[in-house]
Amino acid sequence: MEKFWTQVEHAKLSAADGFSDMLDIAMDVLKRMPQPVSMVSGPMTTGGASFEENLKKFGKVIEKLDKEGKTIFNQLPFQNIMLRLYNAWTGPGYCMPLLTDFYQPIFKSGLVKTVYFIPGWEKSFGASWEHEQAKELGIERVYLSDEFMADL
Repeated sequence: MEKFWTQVEHAKLSAADGFSDMLDIAMDVLKRMPQPVSMVSGPMTTGGASFEENLKKFGKVIEKLDKEGKTIFNQLPFQNIMLRLYNAWTGPGYCMPLLTDFYQPIFKSGLVKTVYFIPGWEKSFGASWEHEQAKELGIERVYLSDEFMADL
């Protein structure tokens, strides 16, 4: 089970079918986490490597930051549903509800104090959007170095 997650939240996630369901679960987890809470941002579906490779990289970064004593909100449990919704998107361009209906309310909640950006984030539409949101909302932005990433 994911750190800070309960069995109830995992069960709710199994039944979730939209961004609002996922947001409710995420907020429950975030509210229970000790502050300060951080997140990781970087390419997932756009901007580099395959989805599976990016997923593994995210997991390793989250694990390393956790070992360094950071409190990291792990958004990876949401990825399968996000990918399904992203792939089902029939609107024009990028699936913006992923960002505006899930990540934006999380950022605006004030519960996330820092976002760690994986190298190459600027090639990702979603990560670039998250960067701008963090900047506008005064959330600390930390750019992970190639050295940090080297031993992952």
